[in-house]
Amino acid sequence: MPLLHYSNRLECLIVPLAQELEKRDPFDSAEIVVPNFSLEKWISLKLAQFQGIAANLRFITLEKAINEGLQKKLSGRFYALLKSETTQCLLLEVLRKKLKTSDPLWLPVRSYITPKTKLSPEAGEHRLYQLAGRLTHLFMEYELSRNDEILTHWLAGRNAFDQGPLGTESWQRELWSELFGPEGKVTRHNRSARQSKSVDFQPELYTLPQLCRLYSSESKQQNSILYSQSSNNKLKPLHIFGVSYLSSFHQKALTEQLANLRDIHVYTLNPCMEFWEDVQSFGESKAAARRSLEAERQRFEKYEVLSETEIEMGELFQDEEDNPFLQAWGRPGRENIKLLNQWSAWCFEPWFADADSSAAQTENSEKPQQSVLNQLQQDILFREPRRAEPLNLEQDESLVVLASANPRREVEAVASLIWDWIRRDPDLQLNECALIVHDMELYQHEIEQVFESIYNLPYHLIDGISGSASRLEDAANSLLGLCFTEYTRRDIFSLINNPCFLQKFDDTVSAGKNSYGEPLQIQQWLQWADELNVFYGIDRKSQEEQGYLHLEHDIYHWEQAFQRLTLGEMVSAEEGNGIFSNGDQQIVPVDLAEEWSAEAARFMLIVRSLIADTRDLPKWKMCGKDWGRYLQTLLKTYLRPIEEADEEAFQNLLRNVLAFRDLDLGDESGPRQFSFSTIFEFFKQKQQSATVHRGHYLAEGVTVSSFKPMRPIPFKAVFLLGMGEGLFPTPYRRDNLDLRHIPVNLNPALEGQALRERRLGDVSVTERDRYMFLETLVSTRKHLVLSYVSRNDRTVQMMSSILPQSFKL
Repeated sequence: MPLLHYSNRLECLIVPLAQELEKRDPFDSAEIVVPNFSLEKWISLKLAQFQGIAANLRFITLEKAINEGLQKKLSGRFYALLKSETTQCLLLEVLRKKLKTSDPLWLPVRSYITPKTKLSPEAGEHRLYQLAGRLTHLFMEYELSRNDEILTHWLAGRNAFDQGPLGTESWQRELWSELFGPEGKVTRHNRSARQSKSVDFQPELYTLPQLCRLYSSESKQQNSILYSQSSNNKLKPLHIFGVSYLSSFHQKALTEQLANLRDIHVYTLNPCMEFWEDVQSFGESKAAARRSLEAERQRFEKYEVLSETEIEMGELFQDEEDNPFLQAWGRPGRENIKLLNQWSAWCFEPWFADADSSAAQTENSEKPQQSVLNQLQQDILFREPRRAEPLNLEQDESLVVLASANPRREVEAVASLIWDWIRRDPDLQLNECALIVHDMELYQHEIEQVFESIYNLPYHLIDGISGSASRLEDAANSLLGLCFTEYTRRDIFSLINNPCFLQKFDDTVSAGKNSYGEPLQIQQWLQWADELNVFYGIDRKSQEEQGYLHLEHDIYHWEQAFQRLTLGEMVSAEEGNGIFSNGDQQIVPVDLAEEWSAEAARFMLIVRSLIADTRDLPKWKMCGKDWGRYLQTLLKTYLRPIEEADEEAFQNLLRNVLAFRDLDLGDESGPRQFSFSTIFEFFKQKQQSATVHRGHYLAEGVTVSSFKPMRPIPFKAVFLLGMGEGLFPTPYRRDNLDLRHIPVNLNPALEGQALRERRLGDVSVTERDRYMFLETLVSTRKHLVLSYVSRNDRTVQMMSSILPQSFKL
């Protein structure tokens, strides 16, 4: 039976983890499931502090742990996990085919991809690509949380909700069936792969939920035999640490499959030591109040402050006798704890700890006063209900709200506070401070400038998006996207001026303080382009293809400039009248000084080579593998990382283009031929997920991180930036494509409710952010600073609605 370990402090959970690890053979590898790298690093450091050494630890994701467990049972099959890129590629192919038909089912999709307004082919391709990507994500979400409710109906050939033949569900079901139905592309591919006797046959492709269903349907007898055998043997432990909540699929996979193969230990943060699975969120309490309005009316008559309108709207918070923080922020954790308890038959080990008193002794009391932050944490821990009277705690520095004029002032105020607390508190170290931002793109540059230039604060960055790695990414996007431009002077020189491009072709060699060789004279190149009237187009033919039909002579393009430069090297302008004829073309050579001949040759060679290697890319069609090889050669030819530290980012670029081979999977007819526009969209999608890490995490300086889920790592001082209204928590936006938002009829009605709008375990982006805030609050030890921009241009901005709730004790 799985064993649960609960605590309101993540560091307390290190103790049972270390105790379990001590039971193993020190030469055996221990597998620990973690949601992200941050938690992996923190666990390693804490185990090293607790045990003196952290060795033979293998950190994996939950998906990988499930897949590896199933691999042992499905050893007779040669399969691979179906990647989202492959699914998206298959959907693109199906969508293109469907949109060419006159079937009215596809009219809404067709009107989006090709609206009545004028749209370029590149923009239409981009829309098609984005739609395929969104549907790929939704199909995976349906598998994780709505398999029985949606996909089972689709597999049987009928809709689950919308019975209309032309609705959104109908065309989504059609697309899903084209891939995963009985005669879908993936199904036919898997059938051919099983029957293939070729040496270079492809593996079968399955998503993780499909593998679990395959395991259940094909191995029931084998499962029972294996389970009876494994019950007599000691199962290898699997430790799941710091996962805040699980989808219904992951819960089912752990309980029905992995629990029979591994001895599972779950270590999870539980903010409340009391039974709190029955705590209602504000929305749930409103709905319950509406259903029992008449029965409760008598009870509310004694409260004169409640109006009829308040009763009708269900705003009963003044009468709530539950903890307001668990109500407002705790729904994902509450449901996860309840599901885990049912899974383990309520068998768990508590490792809860009281909040520390960090305040100094006051003049009128004999014992130290509880800090505001500790009081908040203690109220959550013991599920203290809303108090009728305030505690009248004195204001301290444990919970601080900062309102600033702009993001720059926000960061400066935080940096000043960090240095102030470091000087006044000898127990506070820089690596015990964390700065967490809601929008890294907005704040990272300000943090780098303020911390490095003004306050000289050491820090390490997680989830960064800028720096020299960003320049490398910009250079790659400019290089590969050049073929979609008119090859204007600006297009060419925006790439040439990128340091990652210059680094490849610069002949200078540094030796100590001296440099040898000839650097590229970019300013002279610009001057030549200006003097030779280079504006747009490669040659006259390309100008005509781009619609410049009014030009009667060879002017404004690159080729005429290179011809004039070449003639300038060969002859002087004083010879004859200085004009040369080439058929009907009159060419005026450039007056080129002899010392510039070599530089002019470099200029022409590099630009001509760049044009030749990119101009025909939109005309080519190749399989994903061949595109990956060509683009890898292109990147290696024209780009180079600026510093050795950027080598990892460059190698990541090369890996991303080689990953195009995954697009060739899933079609029984063999590798497909892709246009470059499709390949370029996949490349940009790959690059969007790339992040920059700088420094040694938790080892030196302040931790700078983005606000991401499942990172309840404890710090003594935490600074949350960007906590403005409308920014945090992320506003809920209804997705019209997401079928999970369609209310389900309950027949008969339950508790007076005829519709169900969500399932247990569903977590919206708004609820995700609220629970992250709750985890951060209970994981902060001394100081929690909430900061927001109070002004935007001339507009006064409000702080996030989550902040006033923190003050109501």
